[in-house]
Amino acid sequence: MVEGAQEGLAIALLESGNLNKDNLENIRQELDELGLTLPETISGKIDLAAHKFDDALKKATTAADKAKRSGRRNDFLPALELQMRVLLELDRQEEVLLMVDQGIQLAEETGYGTMLWRLLGAKAEALDSIGKQEEAAAQYNLAAEHIQELADTIDDNKLKQGFLAQPHTASVLAKTAKGKQRRSNE
Repeated sequence: MVEGAQEGLAIALLESGNLNKDNLENIRQELDELGLTLPETISGKIDLAAHKFDDALKKATTAADKAKRSGRRNDFLPALELQMRVLLELDRQEEVLLMVDQGIQLAEETGYGTMLWRLLGAKAEALDSIGKQEEAAAQYNLAAEHIQELADTIDDNKLKQGFLAQPHTASVLAKTAKGKQRRSNE
């Protein structure tokens, strides 16, 4: 139970952009005292946030391989998405483009909306960084549609705004035509 709580805390801090050295150390210390560890995907996200890209990629790849071998599709997609985010940081866009469509298809088949918009965003970012702006814009807009669909399922306005303000979510929304128009009007 404590492991799940610490994992949830780590995810919340990562997603909100509030993970820092002190609270990360507190999480790791508490888990160490209990003889527990964070899952590889969460640990990989922490490494990504700390710019330890090689470690993050290794953990993401290992987690994706394990999940794929065991048929755990809902564990595979977050590991795959992390792997792509790390590859983007390493300027390895072509590798992202080779693997992203498989993830998008799987997210659509399983109805995993959170991963779907993230994977579409990763594809858009990869396309954008290799000069395919029109294709990237289409993917950003599609990702934004899925973000809005998810946001529309959140009844609590404060929670909805928190979701839309998360750094990764806001970044994708800002790159859409509507997001660019909204920023120019501010």
